This record gives sequence, structure tokens and C-alpha cells, in this order.
Amino acid sequence: MNVQTSLADGPNKVNRPTKWMWAFLIANLLVSAVMYVRAPAYQVLSVMVAAVCIAFIHGSLRYGVKGILVLFALCTVVGYGMENLSIATGFPFGWYHYTNLFHMPQIGKVPLDVGTLYFAMGYNAWVMSNILLDRADTRLHQAFNRIALPLVAAFIMAMWDVVLDPTTATINKTWIWHNSGGYFGVPFKNFVGWYFVVYLFFQAFTLYLASRAKHTPLSTADQGKAYWLPPVLLYLSVALGWIVTYAISPDGTSTDALGYVWRNQDIYETAAIVVLYTMLFASVLTLLRLFKPASDSTAEQQSRPASP
Repeated sequence: MNVQTSLADGPNKVNRPTKWMWAFLIANLLVSAVMYVRAPAYQVLSVMVAAVCIAFIHGSLRYGVKGILVLFALCTVVGYGMENLSIATGFPFGWYHYTNLFHMPQIGKVPLDVGTLYFAMGYNAWVMSNILLDRADTRLHQAFNRIALPLVAAFIMAMWDVVLDPTTATINKTWIWHNSGGYFGVPFKNFVGWYFVVYLFFQAFTLYLASRAKHTPLSTADQGKAYWLPPVLLYLSVALGWIVTYAISPDGTSTDALGYVWRNQDIYETAAIVVLYTMLFASVLTLLRLFKPASDSTAEQQSRPASP
């Protein structure tokens, strides 16, 4: 079966697990709409719950329960390990500490929600990378796909941090950068470190799947767009949320650890601008790839001259 066909088409019947993914997606949109007005700093918790549920359902269908648990373990072990390492040594993100705004239990000095979000948002990025690369997880015997899939997924994941970090750290004080930084109080090193960390667990998962090529991925090729859309739309909803935040947030100022004063509206506006050309672009590109008619690739192949 042509990869393009398997992504764009599929049976009309939607199975129960896919319906549950849509239910979690819609519930998150409704809850988030309320929380944007009532408690915007806590809206990320709604995203976390919905994204975890969607990831486990989607991932279990594609990679089996064991497969998605492996990714969860990699995301959380690498995430908590590197976060605690950086808090203690400054590598790889820089010097900072968490304020534990949500009063979560901690693993070391890192709140429970942090590692969970690595997995929750990470799986969305993984799915989007997989769609953009024509389901590269089915062809991991090729070195190109073993390299490209985690590289692209890490970029899509890191886009989220580029947008959220100044607001979450400088304004909401969810974590504090000890030495501040040029990006509204966030250091350049953080973003390099973030890409490095998420790349590590994506690459490890890629190698795990490659080592089990005869067993994974499982039979989801014919489930159609209804199966593939929820992780993409959740990521897109998070992107659009930053534009909403810019539109409704009041003005004011925030002071970082070194005493620099930043205008809040400048931070929100910058986040909205950046999200347009990072997270929103990645979402639109993925949706275009998902909805591209299979006939396009078929016609292209037929128009090519035959090899001599």
C-alpha cells in the first residue's frame, strides 16, 4: 500500500479507542477555555491530562502497551535525570530551580508534572514528525529514517519550550533562572539543552523500535485520519492558546532573579509572534501532509518517464 494512501484514507468506521481520544481532546478544549479566564497559569494541567491520555491510547494502538510504556519510561527517566542534573550542575539547561507552583510531589528537585509533560507533549511531536516523514517508523531499517525521525520530532517539541519559557518562568515564576538571560530572562543555553534532552529520548525510542521491527508498529495503517488527528490537533490547540493568552492578558511588569524588569505584554506578544512561525507552522504543515490527496503522488509517479 502506498504510504500516502494509508495516511490520507481509511475506513469510515471509527473504533472506540479513537473515539476516546476525541473525547479527551474536546474535554480539554472546554476546560482550557474556562481556565484561560479563571486561572491561566493552571491551564497547562488540563493539557497534561488530555495529552497523557491521548498518548497512551494512540501509542498503545500503534506500538502496543509495552511500546508506549517504553517511551513513557524514556521521557520521564531522561527528563527527570537531566533536570536534576542541571539544577545541581548547570548542565544542560543552566542554573535554575522550581518553585513547585502546583504543589506536586517531587522526584529529586523536580515536580511530578515536569517529567509527565515531557511525555505528554513529546508524543504529539513524535506523531507529527512521523506524519511529516511518511510514517518513518515503518521503515526504521533505513538509516535515514532512524536519524530523521528523532531529529524532526525534537525540533517540533523544542518549539513549545521556545514559546512557553519566558511566560512560564519570568511572569508565572514556575521556575526561576538564577542568572537571567537575553530572551526575557531565559538563557540561550536552555533551548540548546532542551533540544539535546528531547532528542536523546526520541533517538532511544527510535532505536528501540528499530530493534523490534518485526513486532512494531502494529496494525493502524488503515484507521484513517480520525486516528492520526487528535495528537496533532492537541498540539495545534496549545499553539493557538498562546495567541489567546496575548489577546486577553493584562499588562504589567515582571522582575527576574537579577532584577531586570520586563514588560509582561511584550513577553505575551513575542510568544504570539513566535508561535505563528514555529508551533502553528508545524501544525499546519502536518495537517497539509495528512490531508494531501493520494492521487497527487500517484499522478506524479505516472508522469515520470520510465527508466531506461
